[in-house]
Amino acid sequence: MFQGFAGWHLIIVIGVLLLIVGIAAIIIYVVTRSRAVTDQTTSPQAMPQSIESRLAELESLRTRGVISDDEYARQRRVILGEI
Repeated sequence: MFQGFAGWHLIIVIGVLLLIVGIAAIIIYVVTRSRAVTDQTTSPQAMPQSIESRLAELESLRTRGVISDDEYARQRRVILGEI
């Protein structure tokens, strides 16, 4: 076929080349994926919530029974102390 290459030799060469390309594709995928995760973790934090929204969330937690009245009062003092 190709000056001394039998058909099965060509199949082996093509298989090895495909294997190398596949490994390179996996490496590229892993590197770009790890960069994307790193970019997400080093990005600036979300804007802090306003005092009003934090107090509303705190009130919601109390009315749903997630936190006690004492916990509500304590956390409300902390939030209002930030003003």
